[in-house]
Amino acid sequence: MQNPFGACNSWARPKNLGHHAAQHGGSRLGFLADTGALFMINAYPYFACKENLSAVDLEYALLGNATAVHDPKGYIYNNMLDAQIDAIRSTINALGFGNQTIEITISESG
Repeated sequence: MQNPFGACNSWARPKNLGHHAAQHGGSRLGFLADTGALFMINAYPYFACKENLSAVDLEYALLGNATAVHDPKGYIYNNMLDAQIDAIRSTINALGFGNQTIEITISESG
């Protein structure tokens, strides 16, 4: 299998959300941290990679991957959903909110 992260849109790549969130996320994250509100995400692992399924194991996108996938930085993911959640957590940390409790919850998935 080829590198699954290169085939997916940038929202699905772990450790790569900073450029999106830097423009939009700081004040919103501050609000969530101050109020204790949840960071709710709509995660769609299949749709993140459906345009290039020849480069991504369908089982990886559908949470049934039997073998782990290693990203370029050495992190290991068993499925695309785990990678998407880690990308969001990494971005929250990179924007300076890693020392505050911001809970991530999946509000919708498919």
